[in-house]
Amino acid sequence: MRWPVRVLVLAGLVVLAVFLVVTYREHQAQLAAQAARDQPVVAPSRLKDVEGQAMLVLDTADIARLGLRTAALRSSSATPVRRLAGELIPEPDRITTVRAPIAGRLAVAEGVHWPAFGDRVSLPAVRSPKCRTRDHLWCRGAGW
Repeated sequence: MRWPVRVLVLAGLVVLAVFLVVTYREHQAQLAAQAARDQPVVAPSRLKDVEGQAMLVLDTADIARLGLRTAALRSSSATPVRRLAGELIPEPDRITTVRAPIAGRLAVAEGVHWPAFGDRVSLPAVRSPKCRTRDHLWCRGAGW
């Protein structure tokens, strides 16, 4: 009685394996068909290499469909005036942003010039007599 049960179990496993393999192959075929459908439609290129230069080559059917025609150029002295809105933006390499932990206004002391682009800036060595606080940067900057 044990022998027929083993044969049935083995036959069931073989049938299951065959079923899984067939199902897997059908699924792969469906994926391949779907991938082929999802490919973009690519029109034939009209760009041709003519004597070393790229040229757009159209046949007579394309020319008729597009309504293209050739015409001689005419000279014209007047050009239409166009007004456009715009914004003048300073050169990014020549602007600097100064940030400080305190609010206030940056001003130049008498006899001192604003630093130019690329100049090295250092805090004044002389402290203001009012500077006796722990805010060292603010005190050193108070002399400016």
